[in-house]
Amino acid sequence: MYLIGVDIGGTNLKIGLIKNKVIIDKIVETTDKNSLVQQVKNLIALIIAKNNLKTCDIQKLGVGCPGIVIDGIVKESANLNLFNCNLAEILTNHFGIKTYVKNDADMAVLAEHTLGAGKGYENILLITIGTGIGGGIIINNKLYTGTGGAGELGHVTMYNNGITCNCGRRGCAEKYLSAVALVKRAKEIINNMPSELSSQENLTASSIEKAYLNGDECAKKIVDEYAYDLSEYLLNLCNIFRPNAIFVGGGLSYAPKIIEKTVSLCKNKHFGYKNSNEVLITSAKLGNDAGILGVVSVN
Repeated sequence: MYLIGVDIGGTNLKIGLIKNKVIIDKIVETTDKNSLVQQVKNLIALIIAKNNLKTCDIQKLGVGCPGIVIDGIVKESANLNLFNCNLAEILTNHFGIKTYVKNDADMAVLAEHTLGAGKGYENILLITIGTGIGGGIIINNKLYTGTGGAGELGHVTMYNNGITCNCGRRGCAEKYLSAVALVKRAKEIINNMPSELSSQENLTASSIEKAYLNGDECAKKIVDEYAYDLSEYLLNLCNIFRPNAIFVGGGLSYAPKIIEKTVSLCKNKHFGYKNSNEVLITSAKLGNDAGILGVVSVN
């Protein structure tokens, strides 16, 4: 039997066909926020047909979606403009396949805990840093969701009366630490300093890291400022959860030197509190496939 995992992101929609816990086919499209549900249906149908399968060959579907997801219902996904959408029911009825819909970071942390960097740890956090910031929490080997929707770690306040966030609050972490925010921060600094990054149209965390490693002073300023803010954010999480490990996933996981610098700053500050246990902070192992692979563990 096969599984299908769907990872809905603010920029890209990814779908994978899985057999024996391995992705054997994958399709990636730009997320169509105007007709998202239909796009998901179309891609599921496409990957089934492309592999000469039938719906009866699919054991289950798993969908990860940013925002507040409770009992398969997307209550609020501000970045996708999706509200009160019973996506699990829609897809189950449409395909006749049991469908699980959870927060995208929850799906990703399930995958990392079962198949990736979190294997063997009882208490972990996964911070996905991409278009926004998501958080997945495993406590005592179980996904923690509280009364529903726990883990919105991108929406903790970093700066009082800061930038207005899509969630309606101000100063949220994702407005300063997401990959999108990193690029925005970089462009503002590049406007005031000479840099090899000036000629690049499509800045990414990886390209900023490359310039940083080349000794570009502008890139150094960008990385230094960003790593400091990210370290303070992670130190807060260390003090709140004191997990075995925090894994950084999403687009930032492809810039490991930025993560290494951040970890060094955390270590210099005793991982949040003197004489407390150290917290392993490192890149997630499954990269952008984690959200797809969450279907392996979801139930």
